[in-house]
Formats: sequence, structure tokens, C-alpha cells
Amino acid sequence: QAEDGIRDRSPSRGLGDVYKRQVQGLLRKIGMDTVMKRFERYHKLSYSLFDCLALMLCNRLQSPASKRGICLEQSDYIGLSSVNLQHLYRSLDYFAKHEEWLQEYLFKQRGKLGASTLDIVFYDVTTFYFHSEQEKPGELRQMGFGKDGKIGKTQVVFGLLVDMKGMPVGYRVYSGDTYEGHTFSDAVQRLRQQYKIRRLVVVADSGMMNRGNTELFTQGQIAADFEYIVADRLKSLKRTAQNYLCDLKNYESITIRTPDGLMIPLRYATMEYEGKQLLCTYSEKRARKDEWEREKKIEKGRNMLKKPELIQKKAKRFFLKKKNNNDEQFELDTNKIKNDARFDGFMLLATNAMDLTPQQILQKYKDLYHVEHSFRTFKSFLQTRPMFHWTDERIKGHIFVCYLSYYLSLIHISEPTRRTPI
Repeated sequence: QAEDGIRDRSPSRGLGDVYKRQVQGLLRKIGMDTVMKRFERYHKLSYSLFDCLALMLCNRLQSPASKRGICLEQSDYIGLSSVNLQHLYRSLDYFAKHEEWLQEYLFKQRGKLGASTLDIVFYDVTTFYFHSEQEKPGELRQMGFGKDGKIGKTQVVFGLLVDMKGMPVGYRVYSGDTYEGHTFSDAVQRLRQQYKIRRLVVVADSGMMNRGNTELFTQGQIAADFEYIVADRLKSLKRTAQNYLCDLKNYESITIRTPDGLMIPLRYATMEYEGKQLLCTYSEKRARKDEWEREKKIEKGRNMLKKPELIQKKAKRFFLKKKNNNDEQFELDTNKIKNDARFDGFMLLATNAMDLTPQQILQKYKDLYHVEHSFRTFKSFLQTRPMFHWTDERIKGHIFVCYLSYYLSLIHISEPTRRTPI
């Protein structure tokens, strides 16, 4: 139920007390009580940032509510000092002000918490939407391509880095109209400059690797410090490479063992291409799925031919083309359909780590699910969105509280008294 975001909106006082003790204990374990006191002295605050943070974390982990709702329910957490609503809002501004420093601080606590050595990082982005359609130039809240299907809502783009265990490494918040591929360079540069990581394999999906991002790993100092494994586009390769990788005669058959002991047959082909190693796999199950998805688009294209006014910019997407260069008449593009069918069942991965075996490349890429799992926890269990804050500082402060909530939940994931999001 926790994974679906379903909770008792009126937690018992006993359970609230359990959360209070656990949250305060975890915050002290990582030294956040000392950090908050340092901020209080620096900004000469008359109230406790630690109390504000502990209350918001208790609520976020137990029964997420608005900041006003948190004030109304704070008596459920026995032993926490009373906090004013205005102090909750103002504390978000200070969290936002020190956001980067706090992320670096939490990263440094990994060793104390027994986290694994950081040699592989997974990166992906998602979006958090608002119940608002208003946007102002220069602010984070902007219209853009939403991953939640909320058309007409403003949003922010959230980029997250996690390790092999799903432990968060760091995050970035971008304006809602930012293309996800443009966030990749910033995230990777930050790893190198701020975290002083020497060797690293960055794993990301195909949406991250535009031409500029590929050059990031093939030129200059970054090429020596970072390696990548990414889903590439078979259709974007040169014709000779396509012909080789689409010919099943060039494929080898092996059986790989999954972490849970299952044996899975696999067909693959490899080749060097423009300074990187390509690994292409073929699956009959994936081929049937690709064919089914194409038939759905073709059927929709046929239906759209009955209403030409609906086509226009969507013609190529549904295998349609202009008939005899007529701007008003369309027909099915049979050549494009035939060419698309050539790629059914194939999945292409690219890496600049030339010494990795096909099995290692596949396993590292499959572990990218850790980021997707983290996003699901942020959106359902922690209910990060929809957001109701208006200023950039409050938005960043709110996201930091959610990030720290996720961080603490992974530290305490084995405790039986805690309903974990995993």
C-alpha cells in the first residue's frame, strides 16, 4: 500500500512517536542536528531548523500533507517541539540556499553508512508537476513535456543520480521546459568537479545521448575520467553498420544467468563504430512487441486519413506521407513501414568502455531500473507532486526535503517498525 501512496491520513499518536524517534535518531546519526545548528547561528535565526526539518520528514514518511496540514497534524508526533507555519515555509528557503552543500554533505556520509564504492552511477530524469498553468520567464515552473501525462500543467525537471544499491548520489532541478538530454552534461560535470570521483561508468537511456553529450565522452579530460553505457538508436547508424547488425547470421547465442538464478538465452552481435563499442541484441519477444506497436500506429494512421485536418505534423509518426506532393492529401508510406520492420526485435547499446564483455554491458544497463524505482518512490510513497509552492526557493526546498526523506528511508530500510517504500 505504501508504494501506491495509500496511508492512514490520521496516524495514531503511538505510531507518530515511533516515527519521531526514528527520524530524529537518523538525523543525528548523519550529523544533521549539528548542521542545522550551524545554519541557525550563521543566519541568526530565532527558531530551530532541526525541529522544522524533523517535523516535515516525519510527515513526509508517514502521511504527506501540505505545510499547513503538517502544522495541524504536528501533535501526532509526541515529543517534537511546536513549530509555526511561517517557520516551515522560511526553513525551505534556507534549505534551498544551501542545497548544493547539503547534497555534498550527504554524499560524504555514504562511507559512514556502509555504502558501496562508487564506480557505477545511473542517471535519469523525470518531471514533477504543479496544479497551476501560470508560468513566468526565468522561473523553474514552466510548461514542457511531462512524464506524468498532465497536459497543460507547469512542471520542473528532476535529474537524479543513484548508485548500484539505489542510494542517491545527488540531484539537480531544472526548469520545466528543459530537454532531458541537456541536463546530462551538467550532471556529469558536477560529479567530476564537486565529488572528485576518479573513474566512473555512467549508465543512461537513449534520451540522454544527443550529439553534444556523446562528444562529452569523446573529447578532452572528461573522456579520460568517465565512461558510459547508453541505449543508442540503430536507425541513426550508417547503412553499412545497420546492415551488419540487422543480419542475424552475424549473431552469437549465449545463456546468461540473472541475479535470481534464471538462465536466459541471448543472441547478440558486437562491432566497433566511430570509437565506441556497439552491442546489439535480438529477441523474438521484442520483435512481436515492436510489430504490434507499429500495427497500432498504422491503424491509427488509416483512421486519420478519414480526417486529414488531424494529420499535419503527425504524418510521419503514423507512417503517412503526402500524396503526389499534395498538401491536403495523404497516404500510407509503405516504404517507411517496410524499413521500420527491419529493426523489429533489436536493441542497441553503445559504450566507450572497450574492455567490457557483452554480459557486463547488459548487466550494467539492466541495473538502470534503480533510478526508475527511485522515481516511483518519490512520486507515490513520498508524494513529491503535485507541488503547490510558487517561488524557486520554496520549490527547491520542498524537493530537498523529499530527497532527504528518500535518503533516510534507505538507511533505515531493514527496520521492522518502519513501513518501507521498497
